[in-house]
Amino acid sequence: MPVLAAVLVLTIAFPYVQPLPSDSYTQPYPLFVASLILLVTGARGLAIALPPDRFALIGLAACGLVAFLLTAYPGFGPQELKYLLNYLTPLIIAPAVLVMAREQRRAVDLTLRISAALWLGIAAVQALKMPDFATGVLGAWSQYVGDIAASGRGVVGLAPEPTHHAFHMISLSAALALMGRRFWALLCLASALLLARSASGAMVLALALPLATLFSRRISLVLGGIALALGGLAFLWLVPEGFGGRMMELARRFLADPASILMADYSVNMRLGGMLSSMLWQISEFFMPHGLSQDAWMQARQAILASHGWVVDLSGNGVPSGWGILTFQLGLLALPLIAALLWRFYTTPRGLVARWALYSVPLIYLFQYNISAPQFSLVYGLCMATALARRVPAPARSRRLDLLAQDWARLRALSGQPASRLRPWQLLSPRFLPNVLLRAANIAHETGHGILAKFLSLLNFVVFNLEVPARLRIGPGLVLPHPQGTVLGAAEIGSNVTIFHQVTLGARAADFGYDLATRPVIGDNVTLSVGAKILGPVTIGAGATVGANAVVVKDVPAQVTVVGIPAKPIGTTPLPAG
Repeated sequence: MPVLAAVLVLTIAFPYVQPLPSDSYTQPYPLFVASLILLVTGARGLAIALPPDRFALIGLAACGLVAFLLTAYPGFGPQELKYLLNYLTPLIIAPAVLVMAREQRRAVDLTLRISAALWLGIAAVQALKMPDFATGVLGAWSQYVGDIAASGRGVVGLAPEPTHHAFHMISLSAALALMGRRFWALLCLASALLLARSASGAMVLALALPLATLFSRRISLVLGGIALALGGLAFLWLVPEGFGGRMMELARRFLADPASILMADYSVNMRLGGMLSSMLWQISEFFMPHGLSQDAWMQARQAILASHGWVVDLSGNGVPSGWGILTFQLGLLALPLIAALLWRFYTTPRGLVARWALYSVPLIYLFQYNISAPQFSLVYGLCMATALARRVPAPARSRRLDLLAQDWARLRALSGQPASRLRPWQLLSPRFLPNVLLRAANIAHETGHGILAKFLSLLNFVVFNLEVPARLRIGPGLVLPHPQGTVLGAAEIGSNVTIFHQVTLGARAADFGYDLATRPVIGDNVTLSVGAKILGPVTIGAGATVGANAVVVKDVPAQVTVVGIPAKPIGTTPLPAG
């Protein structure tokens, strides 16, 4: 599973890389990997998603599919299929990201950081020395890199052009911020501004920053945001003409005459002007749905160009806006679905950097990208995981560090010492280091790091003569007063268990495959005295005590003390209070 998580993130983080030649900007590989994850996990991501997210994803897919069948089927072409992917892609990729972020968080986090480092490194080399560095992996799109460099625009990184580079770095920044990597998020935002130098990217970040500061609810951040905005305006007025390239020139024109920006640049006119004119036309049509047929858009395109003479041209593929194409095709029906998606984006982040990065993402899909872009589903899936973690902690993982703290607290209590916090140097205590090693081995095993898990288990065996399988689940409050010569080959060990030295838990015959059905289960609050042997598929009930050198081959009821060979009950043991 860690490998699947890493492959999913890599295919999303490098959407323009073409292992096989393709005429399309982005590749279908994230869809394939996400589909495999959904099959392997039984669509668990959709099952555990919060209700608003299920409504948004399933509702979007259902509406898109119905509109496709009513307006494009059966005479559909490649463009109609691309329209349909707008509605289906988030339903496939976002739940897969959710599952991987909850169950393989380390793999997702590490792969995101490696991907960001590669993007940053390649962009830096392109900016400093070789504009076409590593662009051969882009296929046919690499032939335009020289013209882009000659025009004075920013570098392309591993994208077809600087705007795509900037938008992708903003998306990576949002993903890293949701993983708690604020420094990496800031690096990606800086790259979008300073290396990609895209006017569209700068506009998105400039619009998102005031929102991020206003929603921070901290007056110092609000005042800091205002000061930053004023400083930026002063900088634009004071810098000489020609400084900063195309991005700075467009910004200066916008300040001088906001309306002129639509006619100042062909690319801006196509993107920003096309988005505004299309939305104005839809409003005049009262957001009537037009379906997923490309012919419907081509007719609307002619009407928009005729009624808005300041628009130079419009793409023949659809409204130049990810949100706008949804409202064009679904009409008013798209509005609650868009609202649900935006609600998740704008209610999830905490902290100024996370807000700034995440509030920028919906603007990307307002101005250019379709939401079929895998970066949208990556960020949305991580938003889903973050929101879910606040309501339902991830299984076991959020409690793993607490297990050591509870082990330490019980060890202190049994030794008659006052309660105290677990300090770093106390992890090396000879009475406690075995707990640290076995807990670390279990974490490594459950996160897919098998080699590390085996190494930690072997270290415990060599140093303390304590043999504990890394896969063994042990509840909190484990105390091992003297771990030497102990073998814990159980199916499961409960909470607040005390195990003295020379204890053996295991199968009655050789079981190198570690069949849980042949091994004992130890309940809560159990004490296993020196030299006790518990063999086979027996259950030691809660609160039971096994005497020194006893051999247990039958179940022991709760709160019973057993001794002897074979072990027999001699009395009862009251459960501890609480």
